[in-house]
Amino acid sequence: MIDNKLVIAVDFDGTIVEESYPEIGKMRKGAAEYIRRLVNEGHIIIINTCRSDSHSMNAKIWCMRNHVVYHYFNENHPDIIEQYNSDSRKISADIYIDDKNLVKLPNWKKKYKLIQKHYQRILKEVEPTPADYLAAEIEVEYEELGLHCEMCACEMNREDYDYCDVCGDCMEGAGGSNIDILI
Repeated sequence: MIDNKLVIAVDFDGTIVEESYPEIGKMRKGAAEYIRRLVNEGHIIIINTCRSDSHSMNAKIWCMRNHVVYHYFNENHPDIIEQYNSDSRKISADIYIDDKNLVKLPNWKKKYKLIQKHYQRILKEVEPTPADYLAAEIEVEYEELGLHCEMCACEMNREDYDYCDVCGDCMEGAGGSNIDILI
């Protein structure tokens, strides 16, 4: 954290936009809105992407044109660089949001709520328990929603989840989101 605010690394392809590399896919439902909320709350957003050179520039221009706000693009916050006296290739963040994570999570609205919950827990300096770790939290989320199968979003609440690994188009028109978060 920097000045009591989270540093959040957000992937571009497959996370902010649908996967379409080297082209830029359609924006994921809620991406710009919830990223903007996080910025307005004072959190630091770093776009963390494998894009480079002209592909990176295209993504920056796309973000500007589509009102996706961020502080840094593929670079660490200066305070982190100063703290470690080095600028690592790996982006240093409190939270990583990326479609390539190990577990699947819900859409941007639900992710935003998870980030807020995590942030409040940090501010209260509550000692984490095993139940606070993401894997356990996801299981609780599934149980609370009465889900029968983690592999098929068809049985998930369509308001919170908009992507299905099994039937694919059952959430058609919902914007699709296979975005993950590590906390």
